[in-house]
Parts: sequence; structure tokens; C-alpha cells
Amino acid sequence: MSSAPVLKKSTVDAAFEFFRTELKRRVGINISENKSEMMSGRLRKRLIELKLHDFDDYAEYLKSLPSAHEEWETFVNCLTTNKTDFFREPEHFEYLTTEIIPEWRKQNKSEFNVWCAAASTGEEPYTLSMVLHRQAKLKHFDYSIVATDIDSDVLEKAQHGVYSKSKLHEIPLDYQREAIAVGTGDIDRWMKIKNPLREALSFERCNLVKSPYSHSKKYDVVFCRNVLIYFTPETIQGVAKGIYDVTKPGGYLIIGHSESLHNVDSPWQYIKPSVYRKKA
Repeated sequence: MSSAPVLKKSTVDAAFEFFRTELKRRVGINISENKSEMMSGRLRKRLIELKLHDFDDYAEYLKSLPSAHEEWETFVNCLTTNKTDFFREPEHFEYLTTEIIPEWRKQNKSEFNVWCAAASTGEEPYTLSMVLHRQAKLKHFDYSIVATDIDSDVLEKAQHGVYSKSKLHEIPLDYQREAIAVGTGDIDRWMKIKNPLREALSFERCNLVKSPYSHSKKYDVVFCRNVLIYFTPETIQGVAKGIYDVTKPGGYLIIGHSESLHNVDSPWQYIKPSVYRKKA
């Protein structure tokens, strides 16, 4: 059995600077110098899997690889944050149902297209599907959701739509009945999103830093929540412009409550905190 990698102070600082630089260059995520312990914890398992001695060895290994090598994707997956919940920041879903959809329906459109740009393990896009499934039945329209993330591992988990039953409390009771199948017997610790809600979703890997985005459709609403906080203002500006270009005229961008486009040059019209709109 391999032992844990040894931390050599003389080389760790340089290795972590390389990791931070590459993560920012490849996916726009900006990790501060005081987060080295976090990086260490997330990368340690990978070093053991590769039977490498320390972080300097891993840095040198990455430097030896071509840019498209799959290890770079694994590296990014290790360092991206995937904390999320069902119905997180519920005010956004309330705004979607009380303001955005009623106005959209007045235009007699038949398909509501949504992009969930930082889907993580799927809780956010499945929440959107729960909300839109109900609205679509009440107001007679179709909907589709494109769910993307930079982390291919979490996207694979999201596609299955299977979660620990410990997350059931995050979902309002009335939505649980419509959307969730709870396991029994040997699988009683698990729950699964029901098929009609899963079928409305498609999953793709997308690097938000690499715009323009190669999407085949334009969107009525884009949810890009709790990811901009990891980007520099320059990167945020590019991401905001890229999303703007794939949003329909009059469409909306919804970001996290702790995020803002206030300090960047952006074409988006401010509506209210964390809600922006493209000019109609």
C-alpha cells in the first residue's frame, strides 16, 4: 500500500503556484495562496493513485503531458467545488414562476429553453425540472434544460439522477410526490428523480472560460449561480458576454445571491440583485 505523499516545503510552494496558474488558465478558477491546504487535501488522493512521491512530482508529471491529455481533466475535476442542494436560493425559482414564465407565456411561445451552466451533481437542473414540469402542466408548454459543468465526473453522477435519501428534506413535500421515487429494501437509502423530469434534461461538458459557446439553441433563461465568485473580473466579463450571446432577446441571466456584474463591463440590464436581462 502506498504511503501518503510527503510535503517538501522547498518545492510545495512552487508546485502549488503551478497548480493555481494552470487552473486559472484552463477554466478561469482563481484559487488564492491561502488555499494551499485545501488544494493539498483534494490532490493527495490523486498522488497516491499515481504512486507519486510529492506534489512537485505531480507538477512535473503534468508539465510533461500534452495539453489535451485526460490527466488535465482529472486535475481540474479534483479542484472544482461541487457543493450544492436542491432548491438552493429558492427566491430564484419563485421569481421564475411568478415573473419570468407568466411574461413569457403572454408571447404565445411554446417551448421554454433553459441553460443551467454550473450543474455540478445535478441538484440545480433537477430542481428547475421539478418547477418547470409543474408550470408546463398548468400553462401548457414544453420545456428543455441543458445542464453543463466543467467537471466530467459530477456530470456523470448527475445523469443518473440518483441521490442519498438524506437529501430528501431539501425538496418540498408537494414536489417530492411528483418528482421523487424513494428506494425500498436493499436500496432504501437512495432516491431517484422520476423519468419525465430526467428526460427534459441533456448533459454536456462546458468550459465557461472558452467562449463563444457551441450551443445549438438560444435560451430564455440561463442559471449561472455560485460559480462567478471563483473568477477574476476579467473572466467574469468574458463569461457574461458569452452567455449574453446565447440568450434570446428579452431572456434572463440568474446568478448567485453573493455574485454581481456591478464591477464589470457587461451588456446585461440589471433587474434586481442576482437577476439580469438581455435587451428585447
